[in-house]
Amino acid sequence: MTTPKITPLTAWHKAHQGRLVDFAGWSMPVQYHSIMAEHEAVRTKVGLFDVSHMGRIEFQGGQAMDLLQQATVNDVSLLADNQIQYSLMCNDLGGTIDDVLVYRVQADRWWVVCNASNRDAVLRRLSQFNPGGARIKDWTDETAMIAIQGPAALGLVQDRIEPSADQMKYYHFRDFLYQGRSSLLSRTGYTGEDGFEWILPADQAADAWAGLVEAGAVACGLGARDTLRLEAGMPLYGHELSETIDPYSAGLGSFVKPGKGEFAGRMALERIAANPPRRRVGLILIAANPPGSRVGLNFSGRRPARQGAVVVLDGASVGEVTSGTYSPTLQVPIAMALVNRSIEWPPVEGVLSVDIRGALSGADVCRLPFYRRPNCP
Repeated sequence: MTTPKITPLTAWHKAHQGRLVDFAGWSMPVQYHSIMAEHEAVRTKVGLFDVSHMGRIEFQGGQAMDLLQQATVNDVSLLADNQIQYSLMCNDLGGTIDDVLVYRVQADRWWVVCNASNRDAVLRRLSQFNPGGARIKDWTDETAMIAIQGPAALGLVQDRIEPSADQMKYYHFRDFLYQGRSSLLSRTGYTGEDGFEWILPADQAADAWAGLVEAGAVACGLGARDTLRLEAGMPLYGHELSETIDPYSAGLGSFVKPGKGEFAGRMALERIAANPPRRRVGLILIAANPPGSRVGLNFSGRRPARQGAVVVLDGASVGEVTSGTYSPTLQVPIAMALVNRSIEWPPVEGVLSVDIRGALSGADVCRLPFYRRPNCP
């Protein structure tokens, strides 16, 4: 059995009662005291996440942009310096190898942040599109990454960043010096709140983290990160995305740019775009029989559906839940699911149900995201 990798902040997590679990081969805190309290801290104030397990890869050289243009589905040529783009990498059948963030530092220098579980697959795929010899450097083990999320995140980082971060636009970033060494700060996140993600040298991470906690940030684990991202309708690899799930079925077709020219998976994606087999939907499990609902449904009120639960229409399976939880913000069970596009859409209110451990619970389709913060930047 392989020992999980540790981040530069693992010692802090252990010293502060973080419950560590093996996540994608890394020892990561799932929670400290209460997932609900950590979730609430991010929605109302500011929370702190160790996301050092995410892959951080740098590309340099005149061929770096061409490499990323070939390997990802979005159009990186649209990026200006210090701008970030959400994108995906697909296999030749149109399935998703990973969803990534692409950072343009300048024309011949780029970064990609990828999921921890897919770092090796991403590096292998990129090597297939690098005949020009762009220099690829994996910085994951030499750096740390801290997510600072919540309505008070800007106030927290302003005291530490020069020049001030308040003029930074969403999905932009910049380099700055922290204790005399280069760091990278981006206005991005995975919670549905305003916030930042900070890449810095590994040996500076503990000091930076402790300073943020001392200034009022609440340390949060993967449990709260999952409930937050699900409320925000954000896909998670291994749930809403995989090598058997294409971007169009996952509701991410707007990020695929066939007009940019050749790229990996383009031919398959063009075929899929004409008739995607599934659609990603949001579901709210309802707590009382709606008018016209079928007899025999069980409405538990708080019991969430989990990944793999079957979505049912008129007694037949029409899809499955990909993620589900009890929403701390909305106070109802919510889920995302992939359902067959062959069913009538939108379905009549209240006719879908979800099989939760042998009992059917009614489910209403909800427009994603479930939660949208006010005053988005």
